[in-house]
Amino acid sequence: FTAKVAAASGGAAIPTGSVRFAADGTELGSVAVDAGGQATLATSSLGRGSHAVTAAYGGDGTFDGSVSPPLTQGVDKAASVTAVDAAPSPAIYGAEVVFQATIDAAAPGNGVPTGLVTFKANGTTVGTGSVDGVGMATLTWAGLLPGSHAVVAEYGGDGNFLAGSSSILEQAIKKLPTATTVSIT
Repeated sequence: FTAKVAAASGGAAIPTGSVRFAADGTELGSVAVDAGGQATLATSSLGRGSHAVTAAYGGDGTFDGSVSPPLTQGVDKAASVTAVDAAPSPAIYGAEVVFQATIDAAAPGNGVPTGLVTFKANGTTVGTGSVDGVGMATLTWAGLLPGSHAVVAEYGGDGNFLAGSSSILEQAIKKLPTATTVSIT
């Protein structure tokens, strides 16, 4: 947000001091007025929804303080980016495979998504995992039959992030090895 502070009567002097920015009555921060009479604040603290943002100039030795009329700023849900990985890959039939989904905010959004991720193999749900504090969800599963399986992680979204789905991960499951012996009877 940028506030422009100028003399109401159009004088040549530039006000000094600082501007306090607030959204819905809650202070966002205070910024010094620059040589051009402007104060700029960058913030990522506004939640989803509509916010009334004001700038309050505190005044200086020459100029009185003033408050801007409210500016309405809308904040939409951020897009999410989902990726899925597996280990081991390939795996042997019956061995546990750890599927891990990474959920990130798509630029320019930020923050850590919350909620659930549904893991699917060949279009069938095989389990869910909760997104942790760093944007990861994990599922450990040993139920895939030998062959190649198309695995997808589907993020369900939350109050601030849109739902999203990963690209397909091809997970190979190898048959169990055998050993053949011969004996004389």
